[in-house]
Amino acid sequence: MPTSIPQRNSALFIVMSVILGCVVIGGTFTLGTIVGERLCERACLAPLHQMGFPPNALRGPQFMGEDLGRRFFREGHGFAGEVLRKDAEKLTILDRGGEERVLFLDPEMSFGPPHNPQSPEDLSVGASVMGFGIPQSGGALRIRHLVIEPN
Repeated sequence: MPTSIPQRNSALFIVMSVILGCVVIGGTFTLGTIVGERLCERACLAPLHQMGFPPNALRGPQFMGEDLGRRFFREGHGFAGEVLRKDAEKLTILDRGGEERVLFLDPEMSFGPPHNPQSPEDLSVGASVMGFGIPQSGGALRIRHLVIEPN
């Protein structure tokens, strides 16, 4: 004689199945999002790594409306823009956000991507540059690495 399952147990089984299904689907979605974010971050930062920027100076992509120098570099250490003025000790650039920034040249700074070395002589007014540095007082940066972007 078959035993019947009480109605209460079958309702509990259905509720538990629905909860378990939501947990599995939510966990899969979360895992997929995390993996996708890491792959996107790796793809977005790969050109900067190839240019010689150290990994500890970079961060993953943020909101697309931000200035490039603030979007990819930790704590706003980065810069990108057009050279307005150049002298022996500093550069003044117009960043992509429309602000002027003062960048101090450092004797130990490196230039260009490893596969295409550049030098300070290649730098001229009107050139597009990007790089990162160490923050100084008043919002200035002491440049550690600078890349002159091709026109």
